[in-house]
Amino acid sequence: MAEKLTPPSELDLKGNLKENWRRFEQRFQIFLTASKINKESDEVKANTFLHIVGPDAVEIYNTFTWDAEGDEKKLDKIIQKFAGYCNPKKNITYERHIFNTRNQGTSENIDAYVTELRILAKSCEFGELQDSLIKDRIVCGVRNDSVKRRLLRESDLTLTKAIDICRASETSDNQMKSLSEAKPEMVDAVRKKGGLKNKDKKTPKFSQTPKPRYSTCSSCGRKHDQTLESNCPAHGQKCHKCGYHNHFAAMCKASSKNRRKKVYGVDPDYLPGSDSDEYAVGTINTLTVASIDTWTIEISLENKPVKLKLDTGAQCNIISYQLFNKMNWMSEIKRCKTKLVSYTGHKLPIKGKTLITAEYKGKIYPLEFYIVHGNAVPVLGLQACKELDLIKRVETVDGSCLSTEKIVDKYADVFEGIGRLKGKHHIHIDKSVKPVVHPPRRVPYKMQEKLKTELKHMESLDVIERVTEPSEWVNSMVIVEKPNRVRICLDPRDLNKAIMREHHPMKTVDDVAHQLSGAKVFSTLDASSGFWGIVLDSESSKLTTFNTPFGRYRYKRMPFGVSSAPEVFQRKMSQIFEGIEGCDVIMDDILVWGKTIDEHNDRLHKVLEAVKRANIKLNRIKCKFQMPEVKYMGHIIGKDGLKTAEDRVKSIADFPKPKNVKELQRFFGMVNYVGRFVKNLTALTEPLRQLLEKNTAWHWEDRQQESFDKLKKALTEAPVLRYFNPKEEVTISVDASSEGLGACLLQKGQPVAYASRALNKSERNYAQIEKELLAIVFACKKFHQYLYGQRVDVETDHKPLESLFRKRIMTAPPRIQRMMLKVQNYELVVQYKPGKELYIADTLSRTKSGEVPDDYDRFAIHGISSSYLPITDEKLSEVAKQSRNDEEMSLLRNVIFNGWPKTSSECHYLIKDYWNFREELSVYNGIVTKGQRLVIPSSMREDILYYLHLGHAGIEKCRMRAREVVYWPGINADIEQKVMSCSTCNRYKNKQCKEPLIPHSVPLRPWQKVGIDLFELDKISYVVIVDYYSKFFEINELKSTTSKAIITKLRIQFARHGIPEELISDNAPNLTSAEFNTFCKDYGIKHTTSSPHYPQSNGMAERTVQTVKNILKKCKETKSDPNLAFLEYRNTPIEGIGSPSQLLFGRRTRSVIPTHGELLNPNNKSTRNVRRSLKSKQRRTKQQYDENARPLTELKPGDVVNIQTQEEPWKKGVVLDKRSEPRSYTVESEGVKYRRNRRDLRQVPELCERDDNHVDDEIQHRNEPSSAPDNNSSDNAYRTRSGRAVHLPEKFKDFQMYK
Repeated sequence: MAEKLTPPSELDLKGNLKENWRRFEQRFQIFLTASKINKESDEVKANTFLHIVGPDAVEIYNTFTWDAEGDEKKLDKIIQKFAGYCNPKKNITYERHIFNTRNQGTSENIDAYVTELRILAKSCEFGELQDSLIKDRIVCGVRNDSVKRRLLRESDLTLTKAIDICRASETSDNQMKSLSEAKPEMVDAVRKKGGLKNKDKKTPKFSQTPKPRYSTCSSCGRKHDQTLESNCPAHGQKCHKCGYHNHFAAMCKASSKNRRKKVYGVDPDYLPGSDSDEYAVGTINTLTVASIDTWTIEISLENKPVKLKLDTGAQCNIISYQLFNKMNWMSEIKRCKTKLVSYTGHKLPIKGKTLITAEYKGKIYPLEFYIVHGNAVPVLGLQACKELDLIKRVETVDGSCLSTEKIVDKYADVFEGIGRLKGKHHIHIDKSVKPVVHPPRRVPYKMQEKLKTELKHMESLDVIERVTEPSEWVNSMVIVEKPNRVRICLDPRDLNKAIMREHHPMKTVDDVAHQLSGAKVFSTLDASSGFWGIVLDSESSKLTTFNTPFGRYRYKRMPFGVSSAPEVFQRKMSQIFEGIEGCDVIMDDILVWGKTIDEHNDRLHKVLEAVKRANIKLNRIKCKFQMPEVKYMGHIIGKDGLKTAEDRVKSIADFPKPKNVKELQRFFGMVNYVGRFVKNLTALTEPLRQLLEKNTAWHWEDRQQESFDKLKKALTEAPVLRYFNPKEEVTISVDASSEGLGACLLQKGQPVAYASRALNKSERNYAQIEKELLAIVFACKKFHQYLYGQRVDVETDHKPLESLFRKRIMTAPPRIQRMMLKVQNYELVVQYKPGKELYIADTLSRTKSGEVPDDYDRFAIHGISSSYLPITDEKLSEVAKQSRNDEEMSLLRNVIFNGWPKTSSECHYLIKDYWNFREELSVYNGIVTKGQRLVIPSSMREDILYYLHLGHAGIEKCRMRAREVVYWPGINADIEQKVMSCSTCNRYKNKQCKEPLIPHSVPLRPWQKVGIDLFELDKISYVVIVDYYSKFFEINELKSTTSKAIITKLRIQFARHGIPEELISDNAPNLTSAEFNTFCKDYGIKHTTSSPHYPQSNGMAERTVQTVKNILKKCKETKSDPNLAFLEYRNTPIEGIGSPSQLLFGRRTRSVIPTHGELLNPNNKSTRNVRRSLKSKQRRTKQQYDENARPLTELKPGDVVNIQTQEEPWKKGVVLDKRSEPRSYTVESEGVKYRRNRRDLRQVPELCERDDNHVDDEIQHRNEPSSAPDNNSSDNAYRTRSGRAVHLPEKFKDFQMYK
């Protein structure tokens, strides 16, 4: 195929050289890829370019100078040079002048004009303004003045819209030209012309003869009488271009320039009859997809999707023969006598008709189609549209005549299901923020089935889908338990740090209020599951991936908790209801109003129609219809205008009168905080200030009550109380006392709304941190319409809340988790502020006014319950009992309920270890918890340790098990001590890790230190001697392996090479016998043995044995002389050092390989250089070996150890002494002494073990008080958390010690 490709034409060096080069380069790159020449070498590609570019360009190539040799044969370098030649340095001003003076040519269509403008704009460096300036150039440069006026009328004109308007104008102009021709070309109906019976009808007797009409014929091109068709010379003749009859080829409409494609319609009066019926048809230009999208639908025909045009004026279905062949449908085409005739009388033959199976919305329909010639748009007639339920008759669209109830009933479907807004949203993130992947959180076993059910339910709603591919972001999942089900929430705190928000402006109540003049009827609509109506694109959906025990899932809809969700939702809602009179929307609250009921209903109808069209779903319970006044965004809206909602000031209005000086001082603190906004504050407060004087007795009279009431009224009216402004920063001040909660919404230090309520009986038992967090939850719920969708500063006097909001939700206790989830949709920034500065919130929290909720525990998260923890009810009761009697737990409960001190130094020493995570502590049923883990009292910790290690798991496994349910300070160290002291585990432990390598010292000279080892091969025993300096070895066959036989061989070798100073061997009996020791002593040899079962101590001899064995095996198989092989091995150089023969003898030895005489001459190598090379090689070996090694602690005499033996994995022993050899010890076990390397000895700090068969009896016995005296106990002794007894040192026995 590549050989048939035509290369591009030569580069034209005349005219616009820059544009000529751009086009040539693009065509050449296409040719290069299509011909697969791009896979060839650089030289081939370069020569291909020079061959195509043309001789003139080659001459220019010859003038180029190259930066480096060989660049002239590299295609990219050549193209770079030509680009520099053809694209000289541009003048931006001139390029923009060319752009701004470019007008549309007389014969240039809009698409060509826009393409030319885009090319010119590339050289103008317009940047982000490029599309806008192209749009402006189109408006100024388009040649049609009517189109220009149309473009100037558009207020929100964009580039795409401008191009569409110009295209539509060109299309309509072309169609008008077609309509002005002799033959009508635009008919979209088929009417019944009459069947075969019509031919038998006689012409009326008194018919008038038509007058001759001479004009140029469109069929033959000549002038003749047009009244009779037979007068035309082309009548009955066949066209040589299209094959049709009744016209000449010169007048053929199917020429390459003006060929028109046809589709066929059907007359509405047609009723199916005989196959011989005749129908009139018209022709139409093939429509573009953009022009017919609104009247087309895609239906599966024979399992293949086809887009058909809906035509309610047609009574039959039509499809083209070209499409029929393209789809390869197997249905049979039946012949029929039906004829399609154009309005001009031309008969259009049809191919036939066929029955095609259509599938739509899961149902099968057999449809009959007529097949026509040409490339026609498929048509679906009226009967088929009805059968497929594609059309519906609408009687009326006027909503004003309907009542509110009927309007709501008419749109009942908008109150069901989950909405789906048009388009897909993309979440923009900061790429510099590092993605975070959270592991799946543990879910209690009894909740896993509910979780799996909810995941399937959300999948069925198309809210989430399973993820199998890798994900950069993986968020945590939080489960909220509801009656009979669970709710899945996302914890996207890390993701929110990377999300780039849109900061869409939000309307204020004031913006809405000025439009309500004269309004008397109101309705409010509430969008349900609002965020889930926003569909995410694929890239954004991956950002919301979360982990579950059943795999990863991702949200396909916008999840709650994403920081950008509120403003995205606000923007989409504003766009949907923009332009509807009498309607406004702030977040998910839609307000509809009217002066009369009819006007209100008409507007409500339009709003619900927009809701339905946008596929928004509403919460029917929260919607209010046709009301005289409604509560909207914290205000009351009615016929009298805008009023402050009662609940904004209810806490102040119901504030009880002070009963003593202290309560009055607290009230004054709140008044003074906003005093700068109160007029005549001194005069108003004078009667009350008299009660604060020292010599005045407390008395509350009418003057004081009047002053008190006036002050409360001043606090609830302007200028003290201000309207909310969403453009300003928002602060909520919250506080919790033992009796109630208080909150105040502030902007620029001025109150916007107040709120307070009393605590119910259960809430009064909350820990202080839970009460303070409950105050934040209460404030967010009360001030939701003000806080939702923007950053909120929270002022609190409880400092642990600052760190709580920075941690993950799952680290918190269950009740705090529940509260955190309720405020997750708000962007809260918690800041500590001393209580004495929270004047308003502190005062409101100490009043006993306000409602007491009864739904405080409606959404419980799995908490301290035996049904959700792997612990029995009996054990749970025992923990609670022991906690009540434990001093540490009692102190801890007290500080949790009453609040922690300001610094850790003020804490009792028993609870100081809890300071760093105090915000995670809570109390449930008398049990202290850290998150969802029980804090175990000291008396039960030993029992818990035993049960944690009941399965003899390792340290990490026991820690992981403990992290699920229990905690106490130092639990990790206690678990480590417990596991390490388990004798059973120690008995079956794996071999210890290797220690860092200790190499043998490099000898000072050859044959100073030798190693010896024995081996057997093919039932023959051998002894190998190897020199530690030169690596030269000697091998001797042994008739027997006695010490005497070995000594005989050694004497021969020592007589030849000399007696070494040190001999290293293992502990074989024949090498440690008295006879062998005597031999070494007589010869003056130091005999060193390696540790038993640790052969790497004599690694040189062991490695040499391996080498010799391999040589002998290979020589035996090849039947070659092993002595020659040994000779060649000894002559082979060691890298950077020399051969063993050279190092030992100072010369090479002659072998069967031809060798120059000079090489055989003595050449002693410098001992210093050899030793330096050997040491360097040792260092490299040690470095590699030590990568996975770690040193073991040195043992002392008396240490209890486990010894690794061949009889059993490990057995207990005691260290007797340390030998002179490195890491070698003498140990004793069961009366037998052993010598072992440190790696074969495991130090064991073992404690007393319990009998597994009597666990319960021992636990019960240990928990009972002992009557026997304890000789080791004393008054000043106490036990640590691990159970170790600590006694007072003797030097302090005469002192009184205080805790």
